[in-house]
Amino acid sequence: MNKRKLFQLTKGYRGRANNCYRIAYRRVEKALQYSYVGRKLKKRSYRSQWIAQINAGARQYDVTYGNMIHGLNVTGIELNRKMLSQLAIYEPFSFQSIIRCLKDSSAVPTSHYSSYGLLQSATTTNFKPASRQPVAHWNQLPIISNLYYQSAERRQQVAQATWEAEMQLRQQEEEAEEQQQQQQQEGQKMEE
Repeated sequence: MNKRKLFQLTKGYRGRANNCYRIAYRRVEKALQYSYVGRKLKKRSYRSQWIAQINAGARQYDVTYGNMIHGLNVTGIELNRKMLSQLAIYEPFSFQSIIRCLKDSSAVPTSHYSSYGLLQSATTTNFKPASRQPVAHWNQLPIISNLYYQSAERRQQVAQATWEAEMQLRQQEEEAEEQQQQQQQEGQKMEE
């Protein structure tokens, strides 16, 4: 690294670290190490912040963060944590509809706080969602699009169809077992 580039990087450093090459080189080298580590730590801290926001939003509707993420994986809703936290903050009605879909598909337990006492949900209080633009009427809030509802309905139809197919298979297996037992009993009667 030449001196001109080095001193451009040390602009604003205290003491001789901004004009003495020997000291500046070490300070820049250490600063670049810190910045490399900081870029990794920033991703971690953002993720933990998103998780805290999602957890706070989910607990308003009696669901924990872990149960919500498990429910999203089970139902196949592919929203990352950043988008979920944005929905929890800026579009709580959309967030509530996601949780309702999870509860309807029985991917999450319906109540979690039975022993701790229920938190008041957003529907029972005067909860006003934070919005990026001022809203004249609450029904003007941007909620989740029809495409989401259509895809949720489609997923629910697929889940219902697979459940019905499993039930038919179980019934067929049970009928086959009953027939085998009857044949065995008839065989035993014939032997006697």
